[in-house]
Amino acid sequence: MPRSERLVVNGRAGTVESGRRIPAAPQRVWTEKQQQQQEKKVMPVNYNLLSMQESRPNTTSSACTVSTPNSKMALSSSYPTCNIGTQATSANSQMHDPNSPMLYSPTSSSSLLLLFQSQQQPPQDQQQLQQQLQLTTSTGGNSGALLEGPLPPEVREIIYSQCSGEAAEVAERHARRLLSTNRRVRVYREELQSAMEEVRDVATLVQRHHTVQQALRREVEELDAKIAQLLREKQYCELQQQEEDQVTQRMETKLRDANERVELLRSTIDNITKGSMAGYLLLQQLVPNLHLDNYIS
Repeated sequence: MPRSERLVVNGRAGTVESGRRIPAAPQRVWTEKQQQQQEKKVMPVNYNLLSMQESRPNTTSSACTVSTPNSKMALSSSYPTCNIGTQATSANSQMHDPNSPMLYSPTSSSSLLLLFQSQQQPPQDQQQLQQQLQLTTSTGGNSGALLEGPLPPEVREIIYSQCSGEAAEVAERHARRLLSTNRRVRVYREELQSAMEEVRDVATLVQRHHTVQQALRREVEELDAKIAQLLREKQYCELQQQEEDQVTQRMETKLRDANERVELLRSTIDNITKGSMAGYLLLQQLVPNLHLDNYIS
């Protein structure tokens, strides 16, 4: 029984049942500065654009293009006349570029793969591959709904070293789909990380606003308590003011009565004095030596 061997597929370790060990693909060693640049150059994903590209069929006369983050390089105006060397070089350079997001158009990647296979197959198989290429182009690459890209050469070499024919095609299709899924999952995880950071920031802001809101609520409650106390004091002052008004009215009435009595007494005394003045003068004329003032106590 062949033993399980460890191999590396596109920088990831895997197992394969074989009798020999396949050398792992060389991995590129990044410096810390390149790693930071790679983390900074993560491009946001337009999910609406991805959905439109997946659902929109392409025409047969569309150009063979490979999308890059900074530029779009048109290779040809029709698939049969595309330069396969240029396409393979561009796809391979973008695949090994650490700054590339590794996202390709479904139709372009499938067409590149079929063209690459047609150059390596016998003449009798090239016509079948060309028909399959036209079918893929006319249907808009429905099998590449996951934005599948070309396989790395070492992965294709491992697949065709273990199986051939229809099994190799199935394995290659599943490998492309898995790599594309891993690329999409990586992009979605980066978006998820950004979303989680945003959630943490918003949660911190919400917690801060809750704290401020609680402080303002306590201050409002304290102000309400002070207002209630001031209203009670106002009512007490109003009661005292009403009592003082009543006392003042009573005192004013009493003062008015006293003034009237004083005026009455003064007028009475004046009238009495005036009435006795004639008798006093007559008595002074009759008895000059009599001084009645000495006898008035």
